[in-house]
Amino acid sequence: MSTRQQESFAKLLAEPEEVTATVQQAVRQALIEHHKAGQKVPTWRDGKVVWVAVTENGEYAD
Repeated sequence: MSTRQQESFAKLLAEPEEVTATVQQAVRQALIEHHKAGQKVPTWRDGKVVWVAVTENGEYAD
């Protein structure tokens, strides 16, 4: 990893709330895209992987 990459990474880690918000936004967008495509998404429930539908605003339907 270059010095520039290390500095960028260190800057990201210094602002964990921003990183968390960005990741949450990316996940929600991915869920919305799955909804548009009519695809379910895998999630972990009660010790098992299950396939769940997604609503148009990126939330689990069930």
